[in-house]
Amino acid sequence: MTRRAVPTAVAVAVALAGAVVAAPTATAAPATPARTTAPAASQAAKTFTHRVDIDGDGRKDTVTLRLVSSRGYVNGYRLAVRTAKGRSSSLPVYVTENMNNPAPRDLWVGATGIDGVRGNEVMLDLGGGVGDFAWIHTYTWRNGKLTPLAAPNSTRTSRSWSVTFPPFPVSGWTFSMKGDTRYVVHHQLNPSPSGRTYSGTNTTYRWTPKGWKKVSTAKSGVVSRKTADKMSDFRGLIWR
Repeated sequence: MTRRAVPTAVAVAVALAGAVVAAPTATAAPATPARTTAPAASQAAKTFTHRVDIDGDGRKDTVTLRLVSSRGYVNGYRLAVRTAKGRSSSLPVYVTENMNNPAPRDLWVGATGIDGVRGNEVMLDLGGGVGDFAWIHTYTWRNGKLTPLAAPNSTRTSRSWSVTFPPFPVSGWTFSMKGDTRYVVHHQLNPSPSGRTYSGTNTTYRWTPKGWKKVSTAKSGVVSRKTADKMSDFRGLIWR
């Protein structure tokens, strides 16, 4: 994954992984005053479409992300999948506290295999592709419908994948397969006072039918800023 997909002006520490985010529901958008000064996204920019296998049958499905509402600093979108078999599923997602009316394309990070199960997941930045940090959420196809896929160590109200880069505290993810099992290592590193070195932990999770399960946590040791930079972002994924 290249950094063009995730904002690089990161000014919030790894602790933002604990920020509250509810699973997308039709009632998730808070009521705010109507905005009258910011320009709305053009009609042509209100829909983004991508073709990729989502349900795991090897055929390309149609993924659509559409801007459906804009009120105050809350923008509502609908993420939809229509499979090659003709089955459809959708759910609402929201970008809040964003006065720039981000187009659906600004939210799109990519489609890739996250959990090792057949089919690809959709990755969105619900920070809207602007601002000081990336708020990454993933969505997958389960039991015939589209559903959120929580990051490791998530809670019911916090499902996002934290991603931050030097010179700030580092949070990144390295994916791998061992046999038929998907593993991911979460790198969480803090800079030294000089900023030239980093240290922290590497926590390994494996995918199970019930979600991510923690395997172990190990100290990273002291690494250079260059090495810490390589440990940030998402690694080991194939983007489709």
